[in-house]
Amino acid sequence: WSGADALAAGIVSETAGAEGLLAAARKRATELAPLGANRRAFGAQKESIFGENAALNEPHGAAFILKHGAQFH
Repeated sequence: WSGADALAAGIVSETAGAEGLLAAARKRATELAPLGANRRAFGAQKESIFGENAALNEPHGAAFILKHGAQFH
């Protein structure tokens, strides 16, 4: 998919050229940051979407690593 095609198909919400990519990414990250403020609620939402036994909860999965971050210095 090109950026324009992905945008037209609804796969992405916006596109940016190479020169504006970092600024667009920072802007989007700032907009999304409050969603992670309540980690317990966010984790429960992800578990309800992906299921209790999803691969992301396995020892090498991102959710497991975030949940047990103290073990991964």
